Amino acid sequence: MNKITLLIILFAMQSIVANAQDLTIKNNADEAYLLDRFEIMSGTLHHSFHLTTKSVSAKNMVSFLETIEKPRLWTKRDEANRLTLLQKHHEYTNDEEGNEPSNRNLLHTIYKMPTNFFEYGSNGVFVAINPIIYYNQMLESGSDKNIFLNTRGFELKGYLNRKVSFYTQLTDNQERGPSFVRNWITNNDVVPGAAYIKAFKGDGTDYTLAKGYIDVEAMKDHIHLSFGNDKFFIGDGYRSLFLADFGNNHLFLKMNTKFWRIHYQNIFTELYPTRRWSADNLLPRKYAAMHHLSINIKPWLNVGAFEAVVFGRKDHFDFQYLNPVIFYRTIEQQNGSPDNALLGFDTKILPVKNVQVYSQFLLDEFSFEHIKANKQWWANKYAWQIGAKYINVANIAHLDVQLERNYIRPFTYSYRDSVADYSNYNQSLAHPNGANLIEHIAIIRYQPIAKCFISLEIINRRQGMDTSATFSNGGNILKNYNLRNGLYDGFNTLGGTLVTTNYANFNASFQVKNNVYVDAGYLYRKANSSIAAFQNKSSNFYIGFRMNTNRRMYNY
Repeated sequence: MNKITLLIILFAMQSIVANAQDLTIKNNADEAYLLDRFEIMSGTLHHSFHLTTKSVSAKNMVSFLETIEKPRLWTKRDEANRLTLLQKHHEYTNDEEGNEPSNRNLLHTIYKMPTNFFEYGSNGVFVAINPIIYYNQMLESGSDKNIFLNTRGFELKGYLNRKVSFYTQLTDNQERGPSFVRNWITNNDVVPGAAYIKAFKGDGTDYTLAKGYIDVEAMKDHIHLSFGNDKFFIGDGYRSLFLADFGNNHLFLKMNTKFWRIHYQNIFTELYPTRRWSADNLLPRKYAAMHHLSINIKPWLNVGAFEAVVFGRKDHFDFQYLNPVIFYRTIEQQNGSPDNALLGFDTKILPVKNVQVYSQFLLDEFSFEHIKANKQWWANKYAWQIGAKYINVANIAHLDVQLERNYIRPFTYSYRDSVADYSNYNQSLAHPNGANLIEHIAIIRYQPIAKCFISLEIINRRQGMDTSATFSNGGNILKNYNLRNGLYDGFNTLGGTLVTTNYANFNASFQVKNNVYVDAGYLYRKANSSIAAFQNKSSNFYIGFRMNTNRRMYNY
């Protein structure tokens, strides 16, 4: 990817005279849920940011929070949440609100502002450094294992002369997860969300996570360029069938184009094929190009289109896919159809007050004639999602409910080799469990007081699994899809060995101070199957402390 990197650097040098784009709010960040909630409360889809892409700039978020019209049910807790978000990104505020200095700073240097350990701001330059600390201790029923997560690191963020903004994060992690997590690591040879891992005290893992990017505004208020190492999420649901942030970070070039009611995002990325780890080897590469178009047709209606292609050529980037506007499927067919191309559509509706309905439909491969024939043709590969969010349920302030259903046909996302399947570092780029599944999700969230957040997540998933390494029923997207038996027989959804997984997580988080939380809760997961190898039961109580990071999720 050296040629691409050179092009990016040259383009960034030309663009540096423009105003800088700023840091983006990630899907799993604490503020993402609150921002989504505020938009639903407002009853209007806002044109300055499209939450579906989960690529909201902090600057636009602050502008929205400073000008939001407060609806009738606005409470003191809503106001406290709004001020917390403004304080966290106070460098972009235009007035004193959320920009008040801390009254407990140390030596007039440490925590001068409530949200940053150290910061410097003067003459258009802003730099902030924060420690990242996370310790979570679990007690798994029936196990004598020490179940824990220990994370230490830092983040560095800021902008220079309001021309270039940047972010970097580095953490060192030691972890021994619950039994089902250790099984996942054994089966996939990777920690979810990580890459290279080392053994730690037997069946524990030791790994480092690093991400960082630089942001430049190439055309003020319209075109923004980002380059770095990170991961993304496209969608309004708990899961994404397009692009999810479950797996490891990857090298990327991203371009966001905004005008009128339209947001258009391009992502060009370098990935790693499926493989088993061995030391001191140069890993092979593969590449992907994606774009997502989002349009606010009405103040209550958003529609989008998604397209992605994973290149079927190892260690080789096809520069035809750098075209940011052409349909990738056209290029892929022109090249002789060697690659894995996917097409998707999504919608988001605000039908009534305090309600959002969302959906995704993904098409990997499809034949209407085979659908009509009802022969369960293996290559009818598609997935769909439908969900709804209802906030302030029955006018109970801060009681929110989300319901979601995901359906993924066998062999969706898979390919005939590990180069073009829809994965990175042995992990799916979309749904963490792959394909050949039906999933139901229910989430209840409640904020009883300003600094306390309570949630209950319930997931029921049924999936068809394989019992042989040389045969595929279409659930494991890392397997060659030619490892199937014929063209039609048995390729219905949930075919193979049925595994039913029930998951529940009750969590209470208390905000000690800005960006500092104490978590406590209970996690339960049980997998039932006629095959003993797929059976598992895990019951866990936990307590944790975290600073400047988000809660670790074991929701797979």
